[in-house]
Amino acid sequence: MPVTWEEINQEVRIADFTIRNVPERLKTERDRWSGFFDHRQRLPGRPMKKGKQAA
Repeated sequence: MPVTWEEINQEVRIADFTIRNVPERLKTERDRWSGFFDHRQRLPGRPMKKGKQAA
């Protein structure tokens, strides 16, 4: 479940975002996945070669 920066603060705990509270969040909040794939990002570092595992 994507969260907004506004939802993340010094008091946030992982237990605040569980499968149990998803239905309630979806009732009261906008579509959390809207625009998710509009922002392409890359992780820094070298790409792994096919068949190799990261060290």
